[in-house]
Amino acid sequence: MTSNIRFLSNKDLKKFQNFVSTNWNKKHIFTKNKRVISFFYNNKNKKKLNILGMFQKNILVGVLGLITYRNWDIKLNNDIFMAFMVKSNKFKEDITFRFFNTINKKIKPDLLAVSGFNSKIELIYKRLGHVCSFSHFYILNPKLKPKISSKLLSKKNQLDKKTNLTLKVSKKITYLPPNQYYPKKSLSYFKNKYLQNPFYKYFVINFYEKKKIVFFFICKKVYVKNLNRGIYRIIDLCGKIKKDYNLYNLLSNLIIKDGVEYIDCRCVEYNNKIIHNLGFNKKKRNQLIPEYFEPFVKKNIDLKLCIFKNKYKNLLIFKGDGDQDRPSII
Repeated sequence: MTSNIRFLSNKDLKKFQNFVSTNWNKKHIFTKNKRVISFFYNNKNKKKLNILGMFQKNILVGVLGLITYRNWDIKLNNDIFMAFMVKSNKFKEDITFRFFNTINKKIKPDLLAVSGFNSKIELIYKRLGHVCSFSHFYILNPKLKPKISSKLLSKKNQLDKKTNLTLKVSKKITYLPPNQYYPKKSLSYFKNKYLQNPFYKYFVINFYEKKKIVFFFICKKVYVKNLNRGIYRIIDLCGKIKKDYNLYNLLSNLIIKDGVEYIDCRCVEYNNKIIHNLGFNKKKRNQLIPEYFEPFVKKNIDLKLCIFKNKYKNLLIFKGDGDQDRPSII
């Protein structure tokens, strides 16, 4: 039986929420908060959602969320991250390949990827693209006894390394340095997605060389109330990083001054060891850095990435790409 796939309109919002509640999770944030849906799937276009719906006899049988970079700046490339995919409990046929066929034929993205998925769907994704794991990097505060993490190490061999860089924390982006990595992002993108985010309070760590910003991190503070302890998490990056840049002392001093346990980031580096060379440690299997904070779960999570289509060479994927930094609890 033939199925029709189209973008859901704003008029379909309630239908979508009911579909999620019935076929996925009654307590999911999408069933409770329309603002989350609007921000991540309809920030610019007031007529449609960036959610594909599959209909059979006018009945919704499947949905697929698309995180587009154009959602925050219409001038950006046609780069897309897939998010949730939900099928009706009453619909027995596979929907994955039908959605992929529609995306490739009608949307034709320059980059198509997905992050964060279970082992069952991973078997399908391996047939369609390249699957790998996000690396987890950190710098530990040596002045605090660990409460959130476990068995992390200080990088003592970095203490005597000097740097020409200086650091400044800000709540604004005053200058967009030339960005050597893909997917491409703009000033409007960073402002609309992060600095004007209605759910999280992001901040910017700017790095200067000769009084000029050469790159910056988009970060947020995560606080675990029952442990009375916080961490800094790097969500995104923009700029150009040279091989001789080293941030260990700068970031160590920052987290010591601010009293957070560590600063970390998750990313996939396709060229060179960019983050590791900046002075970060790469997490080992016997070490613990929790991934989930909404609610807090003290365990490691193997976060996967799959690239289905990519026309870029210098690809650097952070947790902020896709939907992995979306609120689960409000």
